[in-house]
Amino acid sequence: MSTVEPLWAYSDVPREEWARRMKVSAERGAEFLLAHRVYKSHRTWAPLELGGLDRAMKGNLFTGFHFPMYYYDALHGLRVLSRPGYQNDERVRDAVLLMLSKMTPEGRWPSRATG
Repeated sequence: MSTVEPLWAYSDVPREEWARRMKVSAERGAEFLLAHRVYKSHRTWAPLELGGLDRAMKGNLFTGFHFPMYYYDALHGLRVLSRPGYQNDERVRDAVLLMLSKMTPEGRWPSRATG
């Protein structure tokens, strides 16, 4: 969360208006998320999990999309990376495919978290 929230704030400021310190901070944060393919462990490439949480919650915390958003998930990661221009980085592909896999046959997404 300490990476995503500042990126979310920066995404509301046009990139050409970023101060030098904002640019450095945003690029480091984006690189961190991209190195993790938005929601994966950079060591195992498995979806991330948080220790100490209820096992039922662990299964879909990062890969389930939540409405209203109450914690970080891959969809939120895509949002904070796309607005400043990282949407074409090949490292977001897994998260985009995850997002598309959750689309219903009607072309919509469920409003509750889905594994």
